[in-house]
Amino acid sequence: MKSICESLQIDDGQILRHGNVDIVVRSQRTGNVRHVIELKRSYNLEGHLADIIRLADFSSAAAAGHSLERNFMVVIAAPSESATEARWELINEHISELFDDTISLVCTPIAFEEGMSSTREGRTNKKLLMGEVWEVGYVG
Repeated sequence: MKSICESLQIDDGQILRHGNVDIVVRSQRTGNVRHVIELKRSYNLEGHLADIIRLADFSSAAAAGHSLERNFMVVIAAPSESATEARWELINEHISELFDDTISLVCTPIAFEEGMSSTREGRTNKKLLMGEVWEVGYVG
């Protein structure tokens, strides 16, 4: 995270949720940071909120018109009781309040082919997988 802030000349104090990010997309030509992507393997609400807040911090701190104003979280997991519309509404309300309606969230469900199931041990073993792509964008 620190290297991202340094390369963009952003004060790392602007990022509320410190921590590592999973993927940093850089321009092949210039090496400049373009987007940040977080990957999730469960429907843990607390973990999702922390990552979305971090992504929103980067979106808010980016210079106007910079591609870093849009970042992403990708979720691939076996469905659980928490993978509901109510969860989406809770996340949306929390981010809206925290960022004064300057961040937009778009959640796009992903349908996998029949037969793609979880290989994790425990409750989700052999359950069909589902996914989501969350776009976190600054709307000023």
